[in-house]
Amino acid sequence: MATLCEGGLRDFTAARNRWVKGARLGDSRCAFNLGFANGGGHGAAPDFKSAYAWFSEAKRLGNASAVKELNKLRSVMTNAEIAETQMEFPEDVLRPN
Repeated sequence: MATLCEGGLRDFTAARNRWVKGARLGDSRCAFNLGFANGGGHGAAPDFKSAYAWFSEAKRLGNASAVKELNKLRSVMTNAEIAETQMEFPEDVLRPN
């Protein structure tokens, strides 16, 4: 059965919309994909704060690979940037009602 994170979408905007929907429904792979896309600048300039937020959500949802990516981001982000990220992207932003 296909999930919201599968399907070979070539249009980044469509893929991102699908991943956001999946992540908000609790799919850790979608949250991981968003972290990877945002951190790597796929479809836009790299956004480490957004990547950190989505990788944190993927970790919370049980994605073991997200831990490795968070550690990579911690090596390039300052403690202040990480703290700002945690303030800017509280859980209700990632998973609105």
